[in-house]
Amino acid sequence: MFYYLQQATWEPTYDPAFATMTLNDYAHSNKVEENWVTRFLVHKYTGKLEKEHVEAAKQIMRNKMLVGILENFQESLKRFELYFDWWEHKVRQGDPARAVQCQQNKARASQNKVKHPHPETEDAGYQRLLQLNWADLELYEYAKVLFEEQHELVKMKDTSMI
Repeated sequence: MFYYLQQATWEPTYDPAFATMTLNDYAHSNKVEENWVTRFLVHKYTGKLEKEHVEAAKQIMRNKMLVGILENFQESLKRFELYFDWWEHKVRQGDPARAVQCQQNKARASQNKVKHPHPETEDAGYQRLLQLNWADLELYEYAKVLFEEQHELVKMKDTSMI
């Protein structure tokens, strides 16, 4: 996110100060995000997060979310289409080949990525971000488990799509 925000002048959260920061500068600044996803889910925007907050966020994810994983973007998109019946709607409006082409176009358009160096795991800034975002990291690992479990939610709708 840091590397994206360094260049994303179009974002409302853009701050020109990011442009000259290193990852280590950012990790030790007062602008660094700390467990944003967990805090958002449990409505605890300040103060120390505890294990109970992470568990509550996991329950919210399990009960209220259909999980998509960026590393599995194409499969995530197919799941959303099946679960929300978007696929059926697309096919009724035209031929299935056009719907598949639409999927592929969305996949290419979704690559809102910024090329950046990958920090070494022993890098001080990287370690600081891991420490600050311990709850979000735990939530992400749980999201990957849910992603696998939720395969069953859409499998019965159309096994040829997944």
